[in-house]
Amino acid sequence: MMFQDIDYVEKFDGVWALASIHHLYRAELEDVLMKIYTALKPDGVLFFNARFGENKYDNKYGKHFNEFTQKSFRKFIKSNVLLNQFEIKEEFISADKREGREEQWYCAILKK
Repeated sequence: MMFQDIDYVEKFDGVWALASIHHLYRAELEDVLMKIYTALKPDGVLFFNARFGENKYDNKYGKHFNEFTQKSFRKFIKSNVLLNQFEIKEEFISADKREGREEQWYCAILKK
C-alpha cells in the first residue's frame, strides 16, 4: 500500500515512517501526514525522520528529498491547521549508521 492510499480511521497505536515519506513533495507530504493523523488512535504516535538540513531537491536518480531541521519542521507542521494538531513530543538528530555514510537525520516523535 502506498502512503497516499491510507484511509484508516483510528486504527493504529503508532506509525513508523523511517526514511520514507520525506521523499514526497511537500503538498503530498502534508496530505499523507493528515491521513496518518486520522489513522492513529487517540494518543497514537508517529515516528518521522528526514535528512537534516533546509533543502528540497531531486537527486540525479529522480528521487525527491525534503530535509528538515527542528525549526523548519515545526514551521511546516504549524503552517497547516490540521497538522498543527500533532504534538511534537521529542526531536533529535541522529547520525547515519550505514557504512560509509555521514548524513545526519532529523527525527521527531509526534502524538495525536
